[in-house]
Amino acid sequence: LASDADDLLREVVCDFWRREIAGGPTRLAVRAAQRKVTPEFLLERLPRQLWNPELRLLPLTGPVDAAELARLAAEFERRYFELGRIWPAVRPAVTALILDGRLHGGTYKPAAVNRQADALDACLRVGDASLACVEQAPLLAPARMAERLNKGHRLPEHPGIDALDALWDAADRLAGALDEALTALEIRLVDTIRRELPRRKEMARVRGFDDLLLAVRQALAGAGGGALAAALRTRYRAVLVDEFQDTDPVQYAIFQEAFGRSGTTVFYIGDPKQSIYSFRGADIFAYLRAAREPGITRHTMTRNYRSTPGLLAAVERLFGGE
Repeated sequence: LASDADDLLREVVCDFWRREIAGGPTRLAVRAAQRKVTPEFLLERLPRQLWNPELRLLPLTGPVDAAELARLAAEFERRYFELGRIWPAVRPAVTALILDGRLHGGTYKPAAVNRQADALDACLRVGDASLACVEQAPLLAPARMAERLNKGHRLPEHPGIDALDALWDAADRLAGALDEALTALEIRLVDTIRRELPRRKEMARVRGFDDLLLAVRQALAGAGGGALAAALRTRYRAVLVDEFQDTDPVQYAIFQEAFGRSGTTVFYIGDPKQSIYSFRGADIFAYLRAAREPGITRHTMTRNYRSTPGLLAAVERLFGGE
């Protein structure tokens, strides 16, 4: 029995990262590096109740469409090299139009515009057809210019502006598709962990506390579940579940299957205001489900007696000699 299976979980995540991201389409691997999508990043973003079979992640996605990514990458590269052919000749006119007063001067300052134009120059000269190249010159994006037009002005018309617009449009579509692909991979990672982690635990002959909970739930829902529940009810005539605000759907299903749908007396004791604390495993939906169960009787403590003087004096008397 292990208190955690972090090492095995890390193995599964690292294997997935090497196979699906580092070993995936080149532009996807580059985008992942830009976004710092490392195995550690993926581990930190896993849902806390990953083991809960009721947990569904949205959006529901299929495999990464490598053909569509390749098509968008080819379109981006085509627009990139089209701009590269004309940029040396059109740059002076384009930057002059950008700085002619039609755009907000607080954003479009000569030093900033020229610095970003220099960065685009450097990329185009070496043929670095990367999204990072485009993203380091945001002031040259016509869509950004349109947002910063002074009143009464329109975007300048020029072949260089048109070429910039085509490039940035292709870059935005490629970047969006790559980011969607990375999201899809994160969701697929959860499915992979749910399949692969139990297999590796079995090979290592390891079980965690979450595994025990799932095993009890499966036993109660299985063919012998009725007999198991009856045996538990015979053993325990009354059940008191403290800190119930920290329950989750798997635990609640166990309580209900074993005791909640019988003549057993069951007390669920918890603070509904704390049922929102998912960081410690609470699930407000499990709490609300319990609150709506038919036949339940609510008792509310309207006053807190833990600091009543008589109680404090009694506790002090009881432990005073120790």
